[in-house]
Amino acid sequence: SGTRLGWSPRQKPGHGRSSVRPWSKTSVWLRGNSVTNYLHICDLPRA
Repeated sequence: SGTRLGWSPRQKPGHGRSSVRPWSKTSVWLRGNSVTNYLHICDLPRA
């Protein structure tokens, strides 16, 4: 849980480029925005 909460908010384009690892960001985008939005929705209320 702590892992996704760590890279989810940094996944935003232009911001996560230097914060998140290239492979991590790429793998997430390859999965589709569905996963991205899902994680954001789950993390927004928590953060």
